[in-house]
Amino acid sequence: MVLMITTCCSGPVNLASEHSEYAGECLDYSKADFDGIRSQLRDNDWDYKFTGTVQNSWDIFKAKLHELERRYVSKKQATLGKRKKWMTRKAMKLVEKSIGYLGNIRMSVTLHM
Repeated sequence: MVLMITTCCSGPVNLASEHSEYAGECLDYSKADFDGIRSQLRDNDWDYKFTGTVQNSWDIFKAKLHELERRYVSKKQATLGKRKKWMTRKAMKLVEKSIGYLGNIRMSVTLHM
């Protein structure tokens, strides 16, 4: 996914997401060390680093975030299944229930024809 933002002074900024290095793995933010991340972000001299274009500043900040993500956020193995990661068990049961209703409707339509 690529998101382009145009700023009033410097032109478009590319906010592309490149998380291909995590293929087959998921980042487990529930076990992340957010205090460590905050500390590392606080210790940077951003005024010195953010010189030049907005795109250059964004690339520097994004690289720092990826570095901190690799250091402070643990990884877990991605599981393959019919349930999406964001879907709760309750939501999955509702989906299965609605699919069951659709199956019953299809059966009654074919039986009455």
